[in-house]
Amino acid sequence: MKRIVIQTLIIGILLVTSVLLPTLTLGNAGWHIRRAFPSAKPYFDPVNSPDYTFSSLLRIVIPTYFGFDESLGVLIEDAPGEIDLQRGFNQIPHKSFFGTRLRRCKVTNLCDTNQVGNPSFILFEDCDFSSLPEGQKSRLHIYNTENPNNGKVYIGSV
Repeated sequence: MKRIVIQTLIIGILLVTSVLLPTLTLGNAGWHIRRAFPSAKPYFDPVNSPDYTFSSLLRIVIPTYFGFDESLGVLIEDAPGEIDLQRGFNQIPHKSFFGTRLRRCKVTNLCDTNQVGNPSFILFEDCDFSSLPEGQKSRLHIYNTENPNNGKVYIGSV
């Protein structure tokens, strides 16, 4: 009897794990974001509504979970390598972002904004654009025209 209970418990744990594992990896937008940008920190960024989703309820139990059913933003700070935004966002399937912020990063390639799979708005704070092609540098706009030397520039629109 005791053996049957232990076997049933083990089978139950294996079944729960086999169901949750794909949800926590392939079904987790946060996992895809961190795979494309290893130093990224996704965050809940409700654009039009702060309504709760299944993902926000699941995040109560698993804080690193972010679903494809919610509006997300991405923060990338002090990335150790160069960042190619176009290549990175191309690696994240079926997800659109409202905003993305980069701080103290070396950016080598910008991405298009306001398109499926890419953010609508990207804010750069104290980033290095020395490796950015000249044609892309013209896309950068000063974030605060009253204080143009604060190191903040952006692409896209709200």
